[in-house]
Amino acid sequence: MKSNLMSTLIMGSAVLGFTLAAEQINANAAKVTSNGFHALNSNPNNRNVTFTGNNAVYNKPATLSGKKEVVISKATLSILAASTNSKNNFRAYGYTKTNRGSIYYKVVSFDGQYRGWVYGGKAVNKFSGGLKPFTTTVFSNPSSTESKQTYVFNNPGIQNDGTAVTYKSPMYTQYKIGRQVTDTTDFANDKLKITKAATRTREGDRWVYVTDSEHSEVNGWINAKGLKAYKSTGVNQTTVSMVFNYSNYDVAGQKTTNFISNTSGLSLLFNSNVNFTNAVNTFNRDTDVKGNKSDVLAKDDLVNTLTKDGLASVYMKITPTLIPRIGGGILDNLDTTGLFMKFNLDTDALPSVVHYGDNIRLSYTIEPSFIYVKAPEQSIIDDQTKNEDGYYSIVISNDLIREIIDLIATNEF
Repeated sequence: MKSNLMSTLIMGSAVLGFTLAAEQINANAAKVTSNGFHALNSNPNNRNVTFTGNNAVYNKPATLSGKKEVVISKATLSILAASTNSKNNFRAYGYTKTNRGSIYYKVVSFDGQYRGWVYGGKAVNKFSGGLKPFTTTVFSNPSSTESKQTYVFNNPGIQNDGTAVTYKSPMYTQYKIGRQVTDTTDFANDKLKITKAATRTREGDRWVYVTDSEHSEVNGWINAKGLKAYKSTGVNQTTVSMVFNYSNYDVAGQKTTNFISNTSGLSLLFNSNVNFTNAVNTFNRDTDVKGNKSDVLAKDDLVNTLTKDGLASVYMKITPTLIPRIGGGILDNLDTTGLFMKFNLDTDALPSVVHYGDNIRLSYTIEPSFIYVKAPEQSIIDDQTKNEDGYYSIVISNDLIREIIDLIATNEF
């Protein structure tokens, strides 16, 4: 009897001990003290996050009692943090707080594939622990060319790949911020202007914000690859005048400006500067500067065409010929002898606005300390001394000779 009573007391004490221990463990377990889930209402841009890899993402706050499941392992989080796809951007949108002062954030990936809880430090909206802030987009100003150029859609349609339609934000850089329009087919011929630019952090690709003066509902972001320069269509040929301005600088650096008519040639020399004449004739037939009179010819397009057609740097012949010649004629093109001066296009002096079909007078600056001779056509010697234009330069070190040549070259002799 005593033996049975002793056994019962021992067993009762053990059960009581286990019960007290379990209650103590439960008492020490973290508890939610902030009434469960709280939405984060701060600026959404400040709640874009990435992962440090120190803590996994769970289906519930990790230190709370009860069964928990890993939603994203630490290894997977490291891969997501280094991702080059903006679909793997994350937003923190809610939190809960335990009695130990720990903050657990509810996060979701921008494509909606992942969602769960991760430890984020001890203060709301100050991410640490398993999270850190992340900038999804770096904004910048459009380039000079982008600001001046007019564009159209390169691939109008319904494709949701960043290059066909416009978006309210660059694709997958803001949570649940999607397309501005879902189909650009009807806007294929609309003229677009770029007003803002940005680079997505993960992909490193360039996005631009376009405005459509005809249909403002189109205004939005698009991958820069989704645009192409607008090409004016029309019959108005932009031309260059045979009369051009030139500027020269004396030894003291003083600038003088005058003009020359290439139809009569440089005075006393009876040559019509075949290089300039040929370049003008080429430009005046170039369809790259033919379009609608109502359209503005972008300055970059104008300069590129002038350069392509040989008007950016022109070697003007300054030595006399025996008889007057027709500009661009056979004799001029056959005779490559003589001395030349280099005239460089002054792009700053171009008209601020040029429409297709305009006639433009160009302006040049003269290099006063060099004269040039045309390199002979030969293949025996590997000539490394001629410049990219095929001329040899000769330095004029004598001030008197240089002044005389300048006077001859600028019709002042």
